Amino acid sequence: MPLLTLDICSAPLTQDQRNQLQRGLTQLMASRLGKVAHLTVVQLRESSDRSLWSVDGKPLANDEWGASLHVAITEGTNTLPQHSDFLAAAHELLQTTMGRPPSAPLYILLNNVPAAHWGYGGRTQASRQVAAEPSH
Repeated sequence: MPLLTLDICSAPLTQDQRNQLQRGLTQLMASRLGKVAHLTVVQLRESSDRSLWSVDGKPLANDEWGASLHVAITEGTNTLPQHSDFLAAAHELLQTTMGRPPSAPLYILLNNVPAAHWGYGGRTQASRQVAAEPSH
């Protein structure tokens, strides 16, 4: 049940770029981290106001772009090599979709949330893990 929030500051994204990012991030969650695509939520938060983003205290110029990606996954469900693989692939997806490297450091945070601290459908991930364990 991954939750991804992409904050991006750029010229307005085209619908094709939005689709590429949403599909691409969902596919990366499935292929690189083994997450279930139909439970993966991608939220895009766009801004074209470059004055809202700065690097070294200076706002981005009108032809620049920057982004940060926050990903929430259940703690202990992936290895560090899988994390590294996902980070590299997500960075590449963003850069390819935007057509050039970002103008600010592109931070990607993988938040490994304890299973008891989040869930969906009124149930925690911990309760789902217990229900999935075979009984002896």
